Amino acid sequence: MPGLGRVALAVASILFALALGEGVVRVAGLGGVTRSRGPLHDNDPELGWICARGVDTRYELPGSFDVRVRCNELGLRDLDTPELAKPAGQRRVAVLGDSFMWGFGVENEELLSEQLEALLPDTEAISFAANGYGTIQSLLRFERDAAAYAPDWTLLFFCWNDLEDNFDPKDGRRPYARLAEDGRLAIENSPVARLWSSPLKQALRQHLRLFELGDYAGEVLKAALSDRQLRRELRRARETRVELDGPPSRIARIEIYVEPGPKLDTAWRAVRLALARLDRGARQAGGQLAVAWVPTPETVLPEAFTTAFHGEGGRPMAAGLDWDRPARRLARIAAELGIDHVETLPVFRAAEDPERLFLVDNGHWSPAGHALAARQVAAHLRRAGTE
Repeated sequence: MPGLGRVALAVASILFALALGEGVVRVAGLGGVTRSRGPLHDNDPELGWICARGVDTRYELPGSFDVRVRCNELGLRDLDTPELAKPAGQRRVAVLGDSFMWGFGVENEELLSEQLEALLPDTEAISFAANGYGTIQSLLRFERDAAAYAPDWTLLFFCWNDLEDNFDPKDGRRPYARLAEDGRLAIENSPVARLWSSPLKQALRQHLRLFELGDYAGEVLKAALSDRQLRRELRRARETRVELDGPPSRIARIEIYVEPGPKLDTAWRAVRLALARLDRGARQAGGQLAVAWVPTPETVLPEAFTTAFHGEGGRPMAAGLDWDRPARRLARIAAELGIDHVETLPVFRAAEDPERLFLVDNGHWSPAGHALAARQVAAHLRRAGTE
């Protein structure tokens, strides 16, 4: 019993210290901010992860952005929770995609989906996007969640890394694509084999400022220690030899700009099959599908492309580099499937100051990038007869 009493006293002391620390942190106004995407997402057994339900916290990358992230109880980064039944006379747009559409580094009000509502009267735009999603996760999110809202338009923004993300299981944490022997698209690992994050860690992150502060301090330290590692990785990336064969879950960014080999062709076939299935689902829900390329710095800024993919003296790191190759292939797939294609690259490249379209020291869109893309989407949907 004396030993048991000492254990109880030790536990009580630890709990008291934690409670005291939590109180001090809250009184001092500390915590309530993250540099990691971890606290911003919840586990999801079918999709891998979604935006954390009910999260309301600051998300910052010093020197680049400091924004407030809010997600509703459905796991959507939205200020409101949409009603399932569509009001009479209102059109709906379901937005699918990854961190660009989720709104990495921008406020909720600055999202493309929010700006679409201001540009298109009597239109409700609902974003079902999440950080890190590939086309496969977007497809499953539509089938499970978005289709029930009967969107008039489903808008998928495709980012280059979807090509590899679609085949990468993330150590069992998300669904992924497999091409069956008969050429059909098979989706493996849904429900997922492993949780994206520990439920206990998620709960501590979302409810204890003290834990959140420690998490933040850890991210700061990690960033400081990773500078040297990052420089090594960049140097290694510049020396990477283009390998046109191998698993499609490992695609170097430079590979999408050269003449494709078997690996990249496999990745694009999966995209084509996923878009065809998504198109069927959109039509069955009573609407239409539109697809758009996500402009990134190296596809918009010539100097960014040269810096990323040319060696010393301006010599290309690989033969046959074609700046427009990946976006052109996506447009061709859309045309072959009879899917609407929203032109984004020309307007980004023609912007008066295209560098303003991206966050400082980060390739994601700035508020100006979201605004420009929203105007282009709105114009396309008007031409397609949404007004």
